[in-house]
Amino acid sequence: MRKNDESLILLVDDDNVVASLLSSWLTAAGLKPVVASTGREAIDKFRLTVFSAVVLDVDLGEAPDGFGVLEGIRRENVDIPVIMMSGMANVRMREDAIQRGASAFLFKPFEAERLVCLITAWTQGTEPCKKCRVATGD
Repeated sequence: MRKNDESLILLVDDDNVVASLLSSWLTAAGLKPVVASTGREAIDKFRLTVFSAVVLDVDLGEAPDGFGVLEGIRRENVDIPVIMMSGMANVRMREDAIQRGASAFLFKPFEAERLVCLITAWTQGTEPCKKCRVATGD
């Protein structure tokens, strides 16, 4: 049985320090992050719970990586906002992520405001502010 809570955000990062920081940002914004540290764990949690958005690192240290997780998510739900991120990214990786179905891509490090702005806009059915839209490829 899938749980449903509009403020639940699936946060996927294999770096515990980064996951803890992002989790604190989301919590401070009134959201409820659910952390997964591997791609397999992320896919399993996604299948059991209805999330409002997904924040997904590209490099998860083992298979499936972030792109594999994105593919699994898109097979189940084409509409959920998925914000991918990486500290090792370049413009080509960002374009690849958007082409494969990511809603946005953030280069680490990024400001809490950008992440929260994107999630808040999408979960409330509005457009992200101009500063945040850059991450969506617009």
